[in-house]
Amino acid sequence: MDLSLVIANRNDTIMLNLTIVSILEAFKAFKGDCEIVLVDNSDKAMIDAVRQSVPPGLFRSNKVRWIQQDFSCLFTARETGIKEAKADVVMCIDSHMLLGHNIIKDSMEFMSSPPPRLAFAHPPCSWAERGGAGRHYRDLHPQSKNADTWFTVHDEPRKMSWKGMPWLCYKDRFKEINGYGVFAEKRLSWGGGDFYLAVKPWLLGFENWAIPTGPGIHIGPYTKIRRRAPKNSIPYKYRVYGGSGTSPFGLGAFIGYYVLGGEELMKQDPCDCGARYRVNVKRHWDAAKTIGREDKAWLDERKVMSYNEFVTNQPWND
Repeated sequence: MDLSLVIANRNDTIMLNLTIVSILEAFKAFKGDCEIVLVDNSDKAMIDAVRQSVPPGLFRSNKVRWIQQDFSCLFTARETGIKEAKADVVMCIDSHMLLGHNIIKDSMEFMSSPPPRLAFAHPPCSWAERGGAGRHYRDLHPQSKNADTWFTVHDEPRKMSWKGMPWLCYKDRFKEINGYGVFAEKRLSWGGGDFYLAVKPWLLGFENWAIPTGPGIHIGPYTKIRRRAPKNSIPYKYRVYGGSGTSPFGLGAFIGYYVLGGEELMKQDPCDCGARYRVNVKRHWDAAKTIGREDKAWLDERKVMSYNEFVTNQPWND
């Protein structure tokens, strides 16, 4: 198996089907041995809707595998998918994202001879619903902030600070980076999870890289199923897009801050999660310091730079 493509789904239906169709087309360009691992943590299982867009033979041959996760968190769903992946190389994408025709082929060429300290490799993404071009969204590299599109400035791989989906990694390297895994251990939802997962490798001495290829296209989220799980099955209510996104997601964000940079980073709140999730910040700080203690100790023992050194030295600009 060359590639396991992991999709974490939360209530997407039509967009999820479009995503899967685009993946199957990108598989044709790559011509490798690939699988799709769909980890579904929706209020209502999406498997019947998925079967409408996937040739039945792919289920029978296990080229498409469906896993139901019993609590709501897209980041821990990806973690589940990576654990279940059969390939050494894993690619994670959103359940409302279209892949460019050559994005898997180009990305796998990069992964065949990667930098030795590679953590995550990032193809670009066009945020269509925000009018965005195909740049590496969120990257702190100075040139990427001013480019109309990422590849008008860069036509070869380069280091980058961080971004969200899509990304590729080696399954074993993900284990090195993920460490203690407090969010799965405590069954918590992440807020600010892209920030946490992408900054952590730099502190451990790894690197994130950008891949020049045609971008994925972020096509949502738009229409969602807006049902809630039975009250007796989950200890908190789910966030749905357009909703308030309150306590569980805000708590996850502050745990991530505490693990990466201690109380100083919690006070900085770089993703503005206190305002985004409208939470009691002081109460979340206190809880985060308790819940994140083991993960922070794991990182503090292994890290080669602090969060402040990461921001000041900007190692992605070497």
